[in-house]
Amino acid sequence: MATKQDKLLEMSIAEFKKKNKLDTVAPLLDARVEFSYIPLKKIVIDEQVRSKDDVEEELESLTASIKEKGVVVPVLVVSEGNDKYRLVAGERRYRASVAANTHNIPARILPDGISRQDIMTIQLLENLQRKDLNPVDEARAYYDYYAIRTGKKGVEPQEIVSHMITFSSKPDNLENELTDILSEIVKIAGKSIKYIERLVTILKLPNEALETLRNKQINMSQALIFVEHINHPRFNDVLAKAVRNKLTAKGVEKAFAGKKRGGGIAFYKKRIVQVRGDVEKNLSNISKQYAKDLLSEIKEFEKILHGIIKES
Repeated sequence: MATKQDKLLEMSIAEFKKKNKLDTVAPLLDARVEFSYIPLKKIVIDEQVRSKDDVEEELESLTASIKEKGVVVPVLVVSEGNDKYRLVAGERRYRASVAANTHNIPARILPDGISRQDIMTIQLLENLQRKDLNPVDEARAYYDYYAIRTGKKGVEPQEIVSHMITFSSKPDNLENELTDILSEIVKIAGKSIKYIERLVTILKLPNEALETLRNKQINMSQALIFVEHINHPRFNDVLAKAVRNKLTAKGVEKAFAGKKRGGGIAFYKKRIVQVRGDVEKNLSNISKQYAKDLLSEIKEFEKILHGIIKES
């Protein structure tokens, strides 16, 4: 008997494109389609579209390129009336253009009445079609699509991974909305749910580890091993050693399996500093409820530490 997942995946790519108007919107990602030059000051940025993984080095490189060659691929916008346009895709190009002190940017204006879901589909397609796409950015693209479609700002990567595992093994146990969203991601990406699950899993890593993956200092196989050992006392030491000595995945496994050599207290201090740093970097993305949940966890942590102090 066909499962809910089987029925959803029976839909061909052509049918999916037709249902989701991709035949209409996909050409907008083609650089040959006509575009207009719009003043940067007339473009409004939607906070939900704002990329979380842009780093200054990337922007510096893109800014230099724009100063020399201009913006090659137009950004995508929708008209808001009153001579204003909301950015749909291309914030890196927009920000780099601002940094390059340009006044206008090439843009394609999406059709009036385009739905929010169509816009999100375009954003995901645009992110996945980037020439410089790396595993971290690709994982972020899937994460952002899921977070916006579900309305769960600041959702934990593990929650998404758990839903993907259920989607693969027992799709009938998932809510219809979640099944539809994950089916959309699979269709748009053209990748298996297992492949996407592995990518989203790496988002559990601290920023320092993600940067090493983004910069190709470690690979996906190594990143997944670091995820498995994320709470290991020597996590940071092994990461530094993997980068410094160019360890293989097997070498990383051996490093974690080796004897622990002191530094336990230093490890916990580093982790606390990392968590504090991550919170400070993502203040705009943390809801009041999420902050309360964090405080609750901190209070429980304090109880444990006070208990240790009393016993000693």
